[in-house]
Amino acid sequence: MIEVKKISSDVWESMKSDAHIGVFGELSGTEKVDFALLTVNKETDEIIQYVTVREYDATSIHWYYGGSFEKFKGSVMAYKSMEALLAWAKEHYKKLSFLTANTNFPMIKFGTKHKFQITGMRLVKDGLLLEHVLEFNKENQ
Repeated sequence: MIEVKKISSDVWESMKSDAHIGVFGELSGTEKVDFALLTVNKETDEIIQYVTVREYDATSIHWYYGGSFEKFKGSVMAYKSMEALLAWAKEHYKKLSFLTANTNFPMIKFGTKHKFQITGMRLVKDGLLLEHVLEFNKENQ
């Protein structure tokens, strides 16, 4: 069973270096987040993945950095973890957005499966990011 835990920005500040290194093998750039979400395997108490979150307003959030820890990358547990994060977002907000590299096929596939709209793109020094947006309503829940 997977549990989603909301972590305050203050607590996240003390965890973020280890989390970014554990997921990406390097430190992240600067980021301003309002909170982070961790998915935890309730049976083993292991953190599966994380995502940092910026709250635009009371109804809209944006997922920034995030990913699965090495042990879980590409696993069914990682996918179920993403499903849990999405369910948490649907329960608490009306709109969710994220950017992903145009080469991050698992995240693009996840967005497509859940009917995220690709609403734009951004050129960055390392490539191209696609902007995904989903407005939650009865039609796509």
